[in-house]
Amino acid sequence: MKITRTFPASFDLQSGQMNARDITVAPSKSTRIHNHHDSECWTILSGEGVLTSGSRQLTIRAGDHVEFQPFEAHTVENRGSEDLRFTSFWYVDQEALADRDTAAVPGGGHLLIETAFPTPNGPLHLGHLSGAYLLADVLKRCCELTGVDNFAYCGTYGHTNHIDKTATARGTTYTGLVESCEAVIGKDLQLFQVEYDAFLPHVPDSPDFAAVKERFLNLLLGSGYLFERVVEHPYSEASGQFICESYVAGQCPHCRASTIGMECENCGLYQDECKLIEPFHSVTREKLVRRAVTRLYLRLDQAIVGELAAQMYSHNTVASRICHDRLHKSLKDGALVDIPVSSRRGRGVPVRGEQVLTVVMERALRSFFCLSRYPSATGHLFFCGVDNLCGSGILLPYVLKVLGVANPQLPVAVINQFSLLDGRKFSTGANHAIWANEFLQTYPADLVRLYLCQIHSPTSESNFRREAFNEFTGRFIQLLADVFANGRELIGHFADGRIEAGPWLRQDIAFFRESGATMDDCLEHYASHSPHAAVRRVAYLIEVISDYITQSHAWRDDRNTLRTKVALMLHAWQSLAYCLYPAMPALATQIFEGLGAERDRWHADRQVVRIFEFAALDIDAIVHALSTLKQKVSPT
Repeated sequence: MKITRTFPASFDLQSGQMNARDITVAPSKSTRIHNHHDSECWTILSGEGVLTSGSRQLTIRAGDHVEFQPFEAHTVENRGSEDLRFTSFWYVDQEALADRDTAAVPGGGHLLIETAFPTPNGPLHLGHLSGAYLLADVLKRCCELTGVDNFAYCGTYGHTNHIDKTATARGTTYTGLVESCEAVIGKDLQLFQVEYDAFLPHVPDSPDFAAVKERFLNLLLGSGYLFERVVEHPYSEASGQFICESYVAGQCPHCRASTIGMECENCGLYQDECKLIEPFHSVTREKLVRRAVTRLYLRLDQAIVGELAAQMYSHNTVASRICHDRLHKSLKDGALVDIPVSSRRGRGVPVRGEQVLTVVMERALRSFFCLSRYPSATGHLFFCGVDNLCGSGILLPYVLKVLGVANPQLPVAVINQFSLLDGRKFSTGANHAIWANEFLQTYPADLVRLYLCQIHSPTSESNFRREAFNEFTGRFIQLLADVFANGRELIGHFADGRIEAGPWLRQDIAFFRESGATMDDCLEHYASHSPHAAVRRVAYLIEVISDYITQSHAWRDDRNTLRTKVALMLHAWQSLAYCLYPAMPALATQIFEGLGAERDRWHADRQVVRIFEFAALDIDAIVHALSTLKQKVSPT
């Protein structure tokens, strides 16, 4: 988006390709946020408006010309007292459409990648890993490839009475359960090859966190959006205590599904336990009464919510658009209300008197601390499950916005759908799960990551099946192994020196372009949180390389032509490593190293047909690594 006082020269009104339309936006009205494949320019005729595109908000007025690139989301609101009038000019710019930079890794150069914190009341299962943790790490590795500065952040979840319930059921203490589970969770993530720049423990004891917490509370308590409200709170006459959060069950006031006083798994809305219908104790089943209590709330401002919606839309992926659409539906249905700030949980971060921060507010505190660790962030993505959509995708950025966090640093949610195991939802309580630690001790993480990428869907549930896992990974690794084994013989013709491309046939040119296009396509798919599409693109490239190697054997007696074939084959293998790295980092690194590629040149040299020194190649090591993976697919 660019605003000038002169009409852009790229818009030729005499070309016959230009379209035009006059638009009027009445006071207090706005255009619907949208994007399109056309290049567009607005010429402002009269009035004034606030233009929003992504995290940017600018005032436009008469005499301005606003230029939009293809796919750039935008909306304008008339906050004045007279009509805002402008003419929209648009045309299809094929050159701009073909620009691959429109799908580059997001973040504006400094991307904060935050993942939903696991609750330290048990180990992780594959259903957990298949969502936020995999997608966030895939994006981090895309950043590593392309040189985008990034900061990956996670930790274990803050105070929640899920932990109390589990500790009681296991006959242990709250602290003992947290400490043991934190160690297990850390090992699970390490086995899965997930890497973080910072991992916040359940009870941070650093002076830095204490200082940030104090600042957070001061901003919160001084906010003009904070207010007190007397509410009828669920109360147990048997124990003589107020009952809150996961200890309260009842019907969701929005969808009428059974839920606990946190987030409704049916509609995804964050719950105020004071509004649950027919509340009862989730453990003892006691019917709860209600007693008046004063509680802190944060007022929900519709204008701020509108700004957040525009930012969600502008991220322009399926995962963020789902969050945007759910937000609008919730607003339309009147389901989004003021946010509970204080809880009578007992354990937690004190905010006023005996009351502590609610779950969603402590979630905001941990994100706030993250921003203090990475203050240079120019983009912020928060990866979480669809059941956390409201708390993490809508309320979290709202709280941070109210506390003064700049728009580019507000988290945009990347929503992951539920994962199934043999057609049924993963369930810790029903012991219907595959535990990460056990599975990853048997199968290499690369194979697990590959299969989870393959079955991932941004719009529907994924379904993990052991038989399908063995079948798919076994077939994929066998195809890779054949490609390297069959090409190894051709390399042997150049054992006396180096391999440098010579004359090119048109088929060679097409093959080279196919490798380059695959790298671009895979990067787009990974960066838009569609790893399944990237894996399928890689599978196609493997077939193309296999065919090319087979045809290249016909030139074994023509060394001059063969050297081009072998150089391009080696380049295609390097392209495979590039495409596989976000999904299978260990194997991709092995391939790069076997080809003698320098790590800091992986991205810069991706379109370069290098001169390969035979002595620097270790194809045997690559073939051995693939053979080892193949043996692991069906362990005895």
